[in-house]
Amino acid sequence: VALSVFLAWVYFVGPACLAALGVVLLFAPLQAKLAKVNAKYREGSVARADERVRALADIVKNIQAVKMHAWELPMAESVTAFRQKEVWWLKRANRLRAVQLVFGSVAS
Repeated sequence: VALSVFLAWVYFVGPACLAALGVVLLFAPLQAKLAKVNAKYREGSVARADERVRALADIVKNIQAVKMHAWELPMAESVTAFRQKEVWWLKRANRLRAVQLVFGSVAS
């Protein structure tokens, strides 16, 4: 980092490179915190996706019983509920990712 600041000072923009360095250093901790929160949201969405996939696997494994007892609609509602939980986590993760991209473009 020191070498790049020195080269920017000497060859390109002069003292303005210090302002850019200040912005980068200011946003670095914020980016780190947002990355940790984003990882938490991703873990949540992956856990919900696993639940949904397990439910679908059970339905497929027992498809004869589902068809025989006409449980298609309740099973579909169950899978839809799992999917809605998963989408809730994905929406939050994607919104946070958008904020990260904004701060990343400001800092670069």
